[in-house]
Amino acid sequence: MLEDEIPFIYGLEYQSRALCSQLNETDIKRFLVGTQTLKNINQVHLIEYDDELNSLKKCIFEHKNGEIWQIGSSPQNKLQFFTCYNSFSPPNTIQTKCSIWELPEVLDMSIPADDSSHFSLKHLVDLPQQVCISYVFFQAKKCIC
Repeated sequence: MLEDEIPFIYGLEYQSRALCSQLNETDIKRFLVGTQTLKNINQVHLIEYDDELNSLKKCIFEHKNGEIWQIGSSPQNKLQFFTCYNSFSPPNTIQTKCSIWELPEVLDMSIPADDSSHFSLKHLVDLPQQVCISYVFFQAKKCIC
């Protein structure tokens, strides 16, 4: 690390195992982070990093469907991403599911890093599968398991 570089730390409210960069976004450095908690509503954090100012902006979205194990950004549409998550179903069974989501067209990235306001995601589709481990976006606009 260079002498004049200052490390940057971003804290999450809950533990996370899912992180990806926002693909198809060439002007801004953005990342998607999915949380993993059993007791609370999970979240998707959209984090924007400005390396010139060494600052962060963020939006937090609710992910009520379950704990996120994987998150991936679409290379064709910067507003779309998928999550693979565990969801509880009656009678006390856990199912692994995958869904495609869409961020709002207009994002308010002026929210300070210490603000914890939550926004809604648009659910586009549940991806069909019997047992899903992971879905990956490909340039051919298809998803595979």
